[in-house]
Amino acid sequence: MCLYFVLIFYLYIFLLTNANKIDYKKPIKNLKLDDNKDIQNKIDEIIRIDHAGELAAVNIYQAQIYILSNKANKTLNQVLSHMLQQEQGHLDGFINIMQLYDTKPSKLNKIWDNLSYGLGIFSAIFGEKSAMLCTIAIEESIIKHYNH
Repeated sequence: MCLYFVLIFYLYIFLLTNANKIDYKKPIKNLKLDDNKDIQNKIDEIIRIDHAGELAAVNIYQAQIYILSNKANKTLNQVLSHMLQQEQGHLDGFINIMQLYDTKPSKLNKIWDNLSYGLGIFSAIFGEKSAMLCTIAIEESIIKHYNH
């Protein structure tokens, strides 16, 4: 459990300090940790889970913006666009981390793509409050995930 939090901390520090400096088109040397397969498997698992979460967040915000762009007030559109930019930055960082550690994405990513986009559409169809409730619920569940 402690290893999990140390790895998450390392990944987020890496993202915060390097995400804007990384050239994502440039090939990166793999950093596999062949000495300890258990650690490498845990790192791969954490990266896959966090990548899938960021991918879902991007899809949710894209769908909400698509549905609410003509209906919502300008302030909400700005908030959603800002949140989308933040999540896209996180996603780009995890894509780079996946390359660094030679981690394959989740085999369920196609499902997450469709379900998360559908969740964004479904929550936005019912209006601004519904979209924000969806966002709050997801953020709260993420906080619980990282705290346990």
